[in-house]
Amino acid sequence: MTEWGSEINMVKPVNLSVEFRPPKDKKIAKMTIEPSGEIAFIGEDGKKVVPEYMDRAIHYDRPKGPKVQNRHKQINHLATIGGLKELTQYDSIFVVDTNTLKQSQVSVACFICCKLVPEGEKFRVECEGKLNIYEFHNVGGNPELLSILKIAKDVLNSEDYQVGRKFAIVTDTELGSLDSINSRMIPIYGPHCLPNGFTLLYASSDTGQEVLNHLIRFCDRQADKYLRSLEQGTVKETEFRVLSEESSVKHRYLSINDLEIVNPVVSGISIAPGAKFTLYGKKSS
Repeated sequence: MTEWGSEINMVKPVNLSVEFRPPKDKKIAKMTIEPSGEIAFIGEDGKKVVPEYMDRAIHYDRPKGPKVQNRHKQINHLATIGGLKELTQYDSIFVVDTNTLKQSQVSVACFICCKLVPEGEKFRVECEGKLNIYEFHNVGGNPELLSILKIAKDVLNSEDYQVGRKFAIVTDTELGSLDSINSRMIPIYGPHCLPNGFTLLYASSDTGQEVLNHLIRFCDRQADKYLRSLEQGTVKETEFRVLSEESSVKHRYLSINDLEIVNPVVSGISIAPGAKFTLYGKKSS
């Protein structure tokens, strides 16, 4: 079970930055922030312009460089100050965190499947009510990237999968590589690229107060709890199978069906005094 309040407030000053690139054939005359929090761009013809991409990030300053709490790059979609409306474009949002017992080469991925639904000026987090667990043995690469690939492949192979649906997978790994993985410029694991229809979003599990931070922290705690149960020998014995994505890896799937979200209606961020908002554009390529 996980719980948070309906208002999400920053406990320390953070910076909100939005990078965008206008379409090649459009010139932006002005920018406005609408009452809904949407960052809108108006062209010279007075019509709304949707940039080629908008890259929204929440971060704070530290001596060794900015610490990113959340990052969501969207293609042909407007961003908002609060960061929630854009999440409603996804049919499902998977939030995953993967922890490893290095001495035994056992990795555990805990993930949940949610959806954000508008409810007045706020949003309701609807969860399928199940905690999903992958247990992997002998992973050679990044186990979280393997977990993400496995989630995507299982969705594609499920009976209720429909072509054209959009999925987001929230992770706290490989921030610097997410754009290249999302654009399929590089594989996500081994020779495998991220399947079409899936987009990776970043949310830190150790800092941040947005809804995705709370959800990924919950998954992190559950992965740790499962690993402790493995060490104590209290996990029920079930069959292991060879993973099709990497034949050297054995895995099994388990689920817990009593997941409940308390206070599921959330609003966007309320930035503390001292925070900075930066909006900057990139030239069209």
